[in-house]
Amino acid sequence: MPALMKIERYIIASLSLLLIFGLAAANYKKHGAMRAIWIEKFDYSDIAREDGPASRAGGERRVNVNSASPEELMCLDGIGRTIAGRIIDYRALHGPFLSPEKLKAVRGLTQKILSRNRDKIAVDDS
Repeated sequence: MPALMKIERYIIASLSLLLIFGLAAANYKKHGAMRAIWIEKFDYSDIAREDGPASRAGGERRVNVNSASPEELMCLDGIGRTIAGRIIDYRALHGPFLSPEKLKAVRGLTQKILSRNRDKIAVDDS
């Protein structure tokens, strides 16, 4: 097989880099940042406390967002697996939520979702 000329090696290297960057851009467009991919695939069930974060207050089940598992957070209206993972990731990085209003700092958790669940959210440290 004849050796490749310098320009041919340059073209092959350039096309390879273009392919790699194209695949990376497509993955980012589909999944968002790599951090978001990690959040969705990480199992947070071992973080939940033994006594459970849900408490009874006024006859209504409340979810303590400072200790709830993803499954418990998904019991709230408008919160799916992705946002539940973001809530857990946020509290792991920044500490417990001091009030339900602080949940607005979580990407994807809108004021509308927060107002629908205001009476179902607890932020007790205990």
